[in-house]
Amino acid sequence: MAFRFRICKNDTTSWLRDTFQATPLRVPEARVQPLIVVAQKDKNIQFRGDLDYLLKNPGALAVSPNVDAVANVALQRTKKVDIEIGLSILEGFLEGLKMSPAAVGVALKGVKEISFSFSNVQRRWLDLGKLGLPLKTNTLDLEHPAVKIFTDDDPHTMLLVSDAIVSNSFGINLESGREDAFEAGIPAIQKFIADANLNVQVQSNLKKSITFQGDTPLTFAFSCVRVEFDPTTGAIALMEEVNPKTRGLESLEEVPTVPIAATLDEDEFEPGLLSWD
Repeated sequence: MAFRFRICKNDTTSWLRDTFQATPLRVPEARVQPLIVVAQKDKNIQFRGDLDYLLKNPGALAVSPNVDAVANVALQRTKKVDIEIGLSILEGFLEGLKMSPAAVGVALKGVKEISFSFSNVQRRWLDLGKLGLPLKTNTLDLEHPAVKIFTDDDPHTMLLVSDAIVSNSFGINLESGREDAFEAGIPAIQKFIADANLNVQVQSNLKKSITFQGDTPLTFAFSCVRVEFDPTTGAIALMEEVNPKTRGLESLEEVPTVPIAATLDEDEFEPGLLSWD
């Protein structure tokens, strides 16, 4: 279902967009990785799977993403937001860890403002020059059932995930409100995690922060390049970097209800948090 909510523009989303031209996800998830193909048409965005399996000779790419550590103050602590807005954002993060936001809400009673922090952050990115070498001798399988969405009479645009910003750990920081609120709620959160048999660790620091850490790194922002292919031979060309949400938006009436999940207070047409169909 499509929906929108308002969030305040913050250092983290701006830094991700400016540095990596990356779109932040409302719900961090592991499946958004380099080499994943995405189909876009107007308001609709869909996953199509790993590029390697859409080629005539699957297994021939033999290209692995590069992995770099990412460190920036904007990721260490975002600007503070009102608790209601923070809970809306937090719901997506917790959903990525398969946690219920209701359990965490107990720990946030008495809190007025919070900020977010990310740790263990990595950038997984493709060297497009290196990827282009095996693509010179390989072609898209135009008969593949998952490719038909790009070749029918009203085709989608093919996008390829080229970069992913991932982390297995994020924190909530108390900015204003009762200082004992976090500490009082920790036992309830830990009990919920134990009862649900979740692989998530929860820690509290000096009554002012709660950190959630899972086993699997989740992507919370990603970048794409546009892919063109010859409709006769299937030969592939890697084109410009694109944002899968905001191309061609010139008025509020043109803002799609899908996949936009957030509108930024300072600029309604600046990318916010993306929510997949």
